[in-house]
This record gives sequence, structure tokens and C-alpha cells, in this order.
Amino acid sequence: MKRTTLFLLGSLVFWGCTQPADVELSRDGYETDMEVLAVSMPDTNIIVPDVDSTGVMAAELVAVEGVMLVNDIRYEASNDNIAITSSSLVFYVDSTVRDLGGRTIGYSGDDLGLVTLNGEPMVERPHRVVLRRVLRPDTTLLRGVEYVADLAGRYQPGGTYTWSFSSARHGNRTESILAPQRVEVQSPPVMGAGVVDRRRDLELLWRGGQGAMSIVISTFDPVTRKTRPLLQLRSRANSGRALLPAKILQQLPQLQRRFVFTFVLANRREVATGTGRVLVQAASVVNRFVELR
Repeated sequence: MKRTTLFLLGSLVFWGCTQPADVELSRDGYETDMEVLAVSMPDTNIIVPDVDSTGVMAAELVAVEGVMLVNDIRYEASNDNIAITSSSLVFYVDSTVRDLGGRTIGYSGDDLGLVTLNGEPMVERPHRVVLRRVLRPDTTLLRGVEYVADLAGRYQPGGTYTWSFSSARHGNRTESILAPQRVEVQSPPVMGAGVVDRRRDLELLWRGGQGAMSIVISTFDPVTRKTRPLLQLRSRANSGRALLPAKILQQLPQLQRRFVFTFVLANRREVATGTGRVLVQAASVVNRFVELR
């Protein structure tokens, strides 16, 4: 099975995928009710968006042949700076896109014809492939299509979302997913409302419905507005609380003060098609900007 990747929401800021994580996690001397994993980026020339904008880890994106996503994403930069966006994306891989040197840099999006979400047509738009250059600005190539729907003001927590289309290559397909309830985060404190002390255990608190909860800790550069994931925390039980030991906080880059804690509550599954696996997911995502000292 070929390994493919997806370029989601071309207007987002991307990080290169060959960048390793800064954290080499030491597991000695602590216990937590979450599984703690160091994030290593896929070794590929393909540029993918990060979990803060998709609710999906980069390593997962490069392992599937398509996605059908519903995302409700909240950005909490401070108590006075909050933004919410809700949308749906459908992308199926058609063919490989290579640069002049023969390296795979992305994939063309398959033309699926009319794609509907809950009976309403989705918007077809060009699929963007980013070609990273060393000495020159990056170049964006348009290859194939993807399908989007703006759900701002219309996203229904706990609602069912159903995609349907019919194409010569994939036949008649209908996939449904139940959206989780919206996540509300109480801790850690948002930037400006408190500072997290690395020397103390940090209690993580959230409210939301049933589903798989994961929390990704990323660095944040206020100048470039770029994030880079370092750790992924997977809750063994979505109890609404977890303890992040000080020993883990102290392993984060010491000179870095600003981080993004991305809470992802998701219902998901993978389905097999004639060309590979497609990730079907509905997620409530909260990106909380946090200051550590």
C-alpha cells in the first residue's frame, strides 16, 4: 500500500516534516494517568498541517489515502482573544506529485463529482501542494481537487454528519460520523490569566462528551505564528482530568515560554476503499495558549 499524505486547508502555516522533536522523553521517576509520547515528525518531503488545525497528527495523515473530516476548532490566545471555526473537508488521493528531482512532494486530489454533507453540496476547490525551497520562497502548486463546507455557526455538537458521493473509481459511498460535544478547558490557565510553574505538577481539566481525548503540547513562536508539536498525551479514560507531572514539564525546552496545549476530543474510524484506507473523523479541538516559567 502506498503511503500518502493530505494537504488540508492550504492557507494554514505549515512546518516541515523532517524536523525532529526537541524532547527525548525520560520515563523514569513518574507516574501519570495519561500515556505520554514524544512526537517525531514523519521523514518525508511532504508538508502537512499540524494537529492544531486538523485534529489529526501528522504521522497519521501520511499513513492514509484520504480523509473525511468535521472539525470544530477553538483558538484561545487569551480571555479576550478567542476565535472559533467549524468546517468539513473531504480529500481522496488520485496520483503522486513530484518535483523536478523526482522526489514525492504531495498528491493530487481525486475528482469525486458531487459530494454532499447531510444532503447539501460541498464546495469543490483546487487542492494545494506546497513545494519547499531552500534559497527561494516556497511555491504552492494546484493539483486536483478537494471538497470543503463552511460550518461556522451551523456546527451541531452531538449531531450526525453524513458524506455521500458517487464516482467511477470509488463507486457509491456514504459515510457517517457522530460529532462529539464541544470541549471546554478549565486548566491550564490561558495566557494572561496565569503562569504555569514547571516545578509543580499541572492538573489538566476539561469538560466535554464521550470520545477519545488526546492533548498535544506544541511550542509557539509569536513572531512567525508557527507551532511545533513536542508531546502527545493520551488519556486512558476520558474522565475530564489528568495530572501532568512536573518532571515532564521540566523536559520541555527551557528557553521556550509560550506553548499551545491542543485538546482533541474525537470520534474516528478508518474505512477500507479500493485504493487504501480513509480516515473518517469528527473532532472538537481547543487550542489553548499557555505560558510556562
